[in-house]
Amino acid sequence: METSILGTLIDTLFSGIVSGILVAIVTHYLTRRKSEAEIRALEAGTEKTRLEIDQLRAQVQDVQTRIRIIDRLKLDDNHSIVLKEEERTLAEVMHERNK
Repeated sequence: METSILGTLIDTLFSGIVSGILVAIVTHYLTRRKSEAEIRALEAGTEKTRLEIDQLRAQVQDVQTRIRIIDRLKLDDNHSIVLKEEERTLAEVMHERNK
């Protein structure tokens, strides 16, 4: 009687393991395309973010270049009407920030 219980237990474990393996294989093949599409979507989003970061860096560098040019104009005493307006605007902004 113990042999039949042991045999039943082994058969149950074996069938459970085989069923689990078959389900894992079928699930892998059925969801593979979806997973690949999700990976491509994540890669595209990452590339978009990288391009946006590069654009922001270029804009920051452009602003830094403009600030350097304004500083040079100040040092050379080449004030223009536009530069004086920018100076007044910058002073107003600094005043507002200090409030």
